[in-house]
Amino acid sequence: MALLIANSVDFIVAALASLWCGAVFVPLAVGDPMTRLRTIVDDLEPKIVVVASTNDTEPLVDFADVEVTTLDELRAEGPVPEYSRDTSLVAYMIYTSGTTGKPKGFRLATRPLVPPYVRSADALGLNQRTRTLLVSPFHFDGSYANLFPTLVSGGTVVMRPREALLFPRTFFNAIQMKTSRTPASLRATYGYCLLVRSSHDFVTHARDRGARRRGDQRRRLAIALVKGAALRVFNRYGPTETTIAVTNVELTPAMIESGTVTIGRPHPASRSYWSTMTEPS
Repeated sequence: MALLIANSVDFIVAALASLWCGAVFVPLAVGDPMTRLRTIVDDLEPKIVVVASTNDTEPLVDFADVEVTTLDELRAEGPVPEYSRDTSLVAYMIYTSGTTGKPKGFRLATRPLVPPYVRSADALGLNQRTRTLLVSPFHFDGSYANLFPTLVSGGTVVMRPREALLFPRTFFNAIQMKTSRTPASLRATYGYCLLVRSSHDFVTHARDRGARRRGDQRRRLAIALVKGAALRVFNRYGPTETTIAVTNVELTPAMIESGTVTIGRPHPASRSYWSTMTEPS
């Protein structure tokens, strides 16, 4: 089941409904060119492509060989199917960006899906009072490192229209809660924390996939931590194949000032293996 739905409550409901009945959901990016969507659909061969409303079906004239349906049409089909307890099934698939030439789909099975999210929620201290702002698009696997840990901890997922997050005031008002962003997007947050000296509990999960922190960024973040901006920063790591985030470390001012930030320790019941890379002679 391909979900061509923008970041919204509708997408979350559709994804959870797929997990409930044992179907495999594959997120598609609404803003992607039709050629990429067509490439993924041809490779996937889904039974149906689900969109949010009838208006969203109009651009999909090239999908004549695939059934396209809306959420309203699915709701009207009849009773809710029984809950699937088969943990051997595939839960969802994530397609790569296609930097190697062609997008490739990676399958994530149901059996190992929940434990990493529970451990991630425990490591970050998520609970029923947690409010998590989702900013990453759902076709990006990092978004599930926010969505599912929040849900399994009983917290609240907060959605904002993408357009609203493009304006500084609405963006900074929205991020006064637990949220996850890439290191590059933290720069505006540093200045904001120093400006308002917020008393809110910022918990920022910086999932660093090799991005280099500049010296001024480290100093600003260290100052924010030291001078009481109530900013907590966790560095998390994990590729798609390990259900996103499986290591975790809370950054300290001393750690940031030293310029040495690790990916942390693995969550309980997980292991990390290290290897030394050498240049060929």
